[in-house]
Order: sequence, then structure tokens, then C-alpha cells
Amino acid sequence: GPAAAGSELVAALLVNSLLAVIASARLDDGTYWLHMEALTALTVCLGSQLFCPLLAPAPLPLVVEAIGHSSPLAERVVGRLVRYLTAQPPPPRPPSLIARVRSLPSHLYAYLFSSAPPVDLAARSRHALLLLTQHLPSALFPDPLRPNRFLVALREMSDETPDSFDAADVAEAGLPTRLTVPLRALHDAICDALPDEGTLILLYLLLHGNRDFLDHVVARADPETLLVPLLRMLYPLQTLRHNALYILLIVLLILSQMEGYMTALHTVAVPSVPWFRERLLNSISLGSLLAVHLTRTALHNLSSGGDAYVATNCLAALANMGSTIKRLHPHAARALVSLYDAMSKKYVRLARHGGAASDDNEIESPELSVHADLTRMVLEVLNVALATPLGTNEHLVYALLEREHVFAPLRRHARFWDLVENVYRVVDHFRVGLAQAAADVEGGGGEGEGEGDEPTWSIGGVLAHIRTASRQWSVERLQHLPDPRYTYEQEEAPEEFFTPYVWSVVVEQCGLSWRRQRLVLISPEESEYGDGVVSSLPLLSQ
Repeated sequence: GPAAAGSELVAALLVNSLLAVIASARLDDGTYWLHMEALTALTVCLGSQLFCPLLAPAPLPLVVEAIGHSSPLAERVVGRLVRYLTAQPPPPRPPSLIARVRSLPSHLYAYLFSSAPPVDLAARSRHALLLLTQHLPSALFPDPLRPNRFLVALREMSDETPDSFDAADVAEAGLPTRLTVPLRALHDAICDALPDEGTLILLYLLLHGNRDFLDHVVARADPETLLVPLLRMLYPLQTLRHNALYILLIVLLILSQMEGYMTALHTVAVPSVPWFRERLLNSISLGSLLAVHLTRTALHNLSSGGDAYVATNCLAALANMGSTIKRLHPHAARALVSLYDAMSKKYVRLARHGGAASDDNEIESPELSVHADLTRMVLEVLNVALATPLGTNEHLVYALLEREHVFAPLRRHARFWDLVENVYRVVDHFRVGLAQAAADVEGGGGEGEGEGDEPTWSIGGVLAHIRTASRQWSVERLQHLPDPRYTYEQEEAPEEFFTPYVWSVVVEQCGLSWRRQRLVLISPEESEYGDGVVSSLPLLSQ
């Protein structure tokens, strides 16, 4: 009716004006707060999403006008927001005592009533960018083919290089222009801002949707600048939000799909890992550090209730990097074997509890089926790693020799025997003559006969024997199995997961006073960084 048409007209005028200010107004000391207020007003306009269910067909004219914006202005807005969060322009200093007095009420209000840290232009830009690039909710945009122009601009932006084509010349030639931003500066700004969860979501959007950014990340000669902050963020599993854990694992899975990047990780050493408390990790490669954190996450998940999605993503990333493993750290090697031990024991226990023998091929329950798949995935990780030159992975062979007994329960199981058999072929080869070889290398020092006439040997003797015996080892002795490769695929309705998550982060960080008890899209607990209910999760394909 006329009232609805009038509200839509007002919404269009307001949103267009705010977007025009963001895209076109210059940024200097005089207009810094104008940009801040425009971005704050835009966030408030989009905030009407918070007060109704995502899939409800409620009239939200401000939201429709904002994220459904279809003019070329969307690309310019994205460009401005990316540059602001990259450059992180500082707020101007108040020029006079009068200006300080004028700003006192707002500062006093923020001090007394806001628990969020001070918000600058970079943070405001990040929040607005995340909200504008959300997938269009089907309740507001019934056409599934309608694109979000902001998201398209984010996905299509390319690197700003000195030898890029001049935009005016391209436009004059009638060719479409692409948004260009300095990808190196954007990458560095993201690394510096981690472990901020909003930054993590933005990183996901770029790695998943923007091929130029992904190529830039994997081509860099300093992969530790991104990977170390990600792994440090992954470490505190007890306090990490489930949604953040999911996004972290998806990011690592996307990176694991890049074989060249995974290969490079094993050539870059990290001098120390001060946040890792289980043991000292000195001079460990990034590849080994990644394997340690993935296995640690999978083991923690197994002991804390067992989220199949978490376990699957961890194992998928490990499987993708398996063929590139080189000089695996001793702790990473033992962690892989410990992960198999824990998975297989859980599977055998479930099989017995369900009345099935551990070597039975019948799967009697969904839970048993899930753990069978996970156990097989761990074996696939080991098998892929064993297909690498074992002379450069002596610690992995050592871990298998040390704990070969953990593979015995499933050696003749119809579902696992082929993968377990490959493990035993490696163990049998390197076990032959081990005691004598170790004694020869060490000259009898430290080796001898233990209790019950059991031969004993030093770690150095065993590793030396493994390096020697690897010269006679051929990967052709293994049963040929397909190399498992896993690829991340986004859910058909990603907004059901990402939109509530983005809003929970924005509500927590933006410094605005929302009536949290009236929030519908997210629960009040979730807006306080609690663990929200995950309504939808991304998919994984092999």
C-alpha cells in the first residue's frame, strides 16, 4: 500500500545517502567522524535483522535496500571499506579544549555503559563489510539467482600493482573494470588483527571466494605470518567458540588444498612455540606444527563429546597435507599414532557395546558408522604419509615401530585391513635386524639385553637404522590405494550459519547498546560470546 511504498522510499533515500558518503566523501581529520557516524548509522539500519528470525518474511526495508543494493556504488563502498581496514587510519586529535569538552559526553557514555573496547574506523569498516557481504536471506530475496553486489565486488577485487592497466584507459576501451586493492597490505592487516573473530570471517570470505587473494597467500615467502596466528588462535580449545573453531578449521582445510603451499610449510622452521604448554617445540617446521594442532584438536574433540564435523575437517586437512609431509617432528609423528589409537579404541568399544565384533563388517548404528569412517580417515592419513620417502620421515617410522601393537585389533577387520596391512609392511621392513643394526651403530654403548633377554637400543641407533634401511625400501611394496583429497564446499544456504555468527560478533564488538533481551536472530548468551547453536554447517566433499 501507500504506507509501505513510502517506507521503502525513505529507506532507499537513507541507505543511498549513507553509502554515497562512505564511497565518495574524502577522509581527513575533518571528515573522520563523518565516516564513523555514516558507518554506525548503516550498522543500525541493518540491525533490524536482529529482531526477527532469519527465515521470517518480515518487512525489513532498510535491510533490503542495503544488502540488496544493485548500483555500481556497491563496488566503490567495498573498495573504501577494504582500504580503511587495511590502512587503519587513526582518529584525529581534538584540536582544542572546546572540542575536547564537546566530545566529553559521548566518551563518558561509552565509558559508563559500553563494555566493548573503543571502536575505530578500521573496526567499523570491518563490521560494515561483513554485514553488507552476507548472503541474501531467501525470505527477503526469493530469487536464488540474485547476487549480492557487495559480495561479488569482494570476490572479484584484484591486486593493485604499479603496472596495472590505467582504469580510465580501460573504461575508454569499453572493457569492464575491476576493483583493485593492495593485497599485500590487506594480508598483513588481517594477520595483525587476528585473533579477532570478525577478521577471521573476512579471511574465510577472501580465501573461499577471491582466487587472487588465495593465490597471493600461497605465493608468499613468509607463510608463518598468517599460519602462526591461526594456530595460536586454535590452541585454547577449552575457551574457543564453536563457530570460531569451525571457521578456523575451514580456513586450514582451504589452505591444505594447495599442495605447493603445504610443501613450503615443511621448509619453514619456527624457532619456538611459546603458547604450546604440553611440551617444548623448538625448531619445528610449520608443516609439523600444523599437524600437531590438527591432531590435538581431533583428540580434544574425541574426548569432549565428539563433534563429527570437527573431526572430519581435522582429518581432511591432514589427509590433504599427507603427501607433502617431510621431516615430521617427533611430537607430530607420535600425535598421529596416538590419534589413530584413540579413534580405533573408540570404534572397538562402540562395536562391542552394540553387540558387534570388532572385525565385523556390519555397521549397526549411525554413531558406529561415523567412527568407522573417522578411523579409516586416520589410517588414510598414515598411508599417504608412508608413501613419501621414509628416509626423510624417520620419526614417523620410529613412532610406528614404538607402538605397532595399537594396530593389531583392526588388522583383520574387513573395513580396515588393507590400510592396516600397509602399516605392517613398513613396520616389518624396518624391524628386520633392528637390534643388530642399533648395536653396530652405537658400538654397544647403551645397548644390551634388557629384562627377559629383550634387546634394547638407543633412539639414535633406531633412527640411524631407519635411515639406512630406507635405502632398500620401495613404496611399490605398499598396496596401491587412491590418494584421498578433500575439498571444502559451501552449504547451499550459508546465511543460516554465517549471518547469525556475523551478527553475534558485531553486537559484541561494535560498542552500540542493543536491547539484548529482545534479540531474536541471536540469543543474548550468544551475543556475549557464548556458544550459540549451529543451525547449519558447511559441507565437505572428497
